[in-house]
Amino acid sequence: MPIGVDERMGTIPGPPVAARTQSSDWSATPETDVGAAPVEDDDQLFARIYPTLRRFAAVVAPRETDPDDLLQEATARALRKGPLSRLDNPEAYLRRTMVNLASNERRRLGRWRRARNRLQGDEASPPPTSYPSDMSDLMALPAEARAVLWLADVEGWSFDQVAQLLGCSSDAARARASRARWTLRHLIQGQDA
Repeated sequence: MPIGVDERMGTIPGPPVAARTQSSDWSATPETDVGAAPVEDDDQLFARIYPTLRRFAAVVAPRETDPDDLLQEATARALRKGPLSRLDNPEAYLRRTMVNLASNERRRLGRWRRARNRLQGDEASPPPTSYPSDMSDLMALPAEARAVLWLADVEGWSFDQVAQLLGCSSDAARARASRARWTLRHLIQGQDA
């Protein structure tokens, strides 16, 4: 299996977009500018940005959460406020929403695990068997740290772009990436020892 790939990022299914028929009459109307570029409707926009959002969801989602569920919840929340085309940068908005949702889910799962451990006491069952992979090391990091590493190191975003998405300064984004790399390095070295 290639480095950094597991079943969460395998084949990416097509977006669940309902097909719509368009009128074959493309003549200009008084409301449209003949020289203007055609405007994407939400279905076309989502179909275009879906693959990158799906890969991003696979990176930031906690292990117990299906990346498709995370992307669907982020999209549903965005659509509650209006069409995606109203946003200046819908892809960045959905990425930020997924990071926030993943952080919330990670906290919720942590509370649930602590409560379960308190209730089980000494009768704790053995941890489930897992197989080592690069993704499992990455998944040990918090959602924001995974997001910074993914965007900066894998997708090649500048720290200014990452900072804008996460709502922090570029220096803070750079520091988060540095801390995440340090933590990841120590996690990997700890496994090798």
